[in-house]
Amino acid sequence: MTAQPLQPLEIATRLGPLKLWRDASADRRQPLVLVVRGYAPPSTQYFDLPHALPEADFAVVDLPGNLETPTIRGASVERFAAMFDEALAVIGDGRPCVVLGSSTGGVAALAMRRPARLLLIDPPLSTGALWPLVEFVREPSLMAQPAYVDWVWRILGIGPDRHENRNYRPLLKACRIPGVVVVPGEPLGPPRVIRGIPGLMTAADRDLVAAHPCLRAVAVPGAGHNVAADMPDLIVSLLREQVAQVSPATSAA
Repeated sequence: MTAQPLQPLEIATRLGPLKLWRDASADRRQPLVLVVRGYAPPSTQYFDLPHALPEADFAVVDLPGNLETPTIRGASVERFAAMFDEALAVIGDGRPCVVLGSSTGGVAALAMRRPARLLLIDPPLSTGALWPLVEFVREPSLMAQPAYVDWVWRILGIGPDRHENRNYRPLLKACRIPGVVVVPGEPLGPPRVIRGIPGLMTAADRDLVAAHPCLRAVAVPGAGHNVAADMPDLIVSLLREQVAQVSPATSAA
């Protein structure tokens, strides 16, 4: 799929500025999809979705303070969610919205209130065992930046010389928005040599997802954390399913 040119847009929220990228050519009468990317995403990750799903209007956003984005004081996934909800009030025009939350972006999506449907890709619900991320997060040039150190400590519980759990399971338990959680087949498990990055949910996290009353778990055998990159057609199919659930034609039927 060819990446589409999304236009940058900055929205003022009560907690600070929020940078988004918008699909400039979309029909604003269509359902809105807000893509919330995770920690340190590739620069154009998910920018090809408007080409794959022309039946939806798209916006892409990063977690505030995540490397290149404007930061906020006292970063937390709950604050991120509040900013995203404000953004939906501005750009949504009252339309139903599907939120695609990738990785840590999926954790923030769980705390949102405005979405009609969710598609969450391997959200790490507890961070104390995230051994696959520690070496990357502790990259020396990044750890030399105080704002970055504060952000990853608050959100991931990873510091220069310590690692603490951030428990996001209560957000899952409180969520009553319907949708899907993509669960990679390659489990997190203990530290080991592995090609790529395994799923970032513990076995207990996976059990909580499987038992959730509103969110349907979709297991992807053989996949690791980067499901969207390795199996883009699957993500498009699942997203199309969620968009269809909130489209006017489906609602009328």
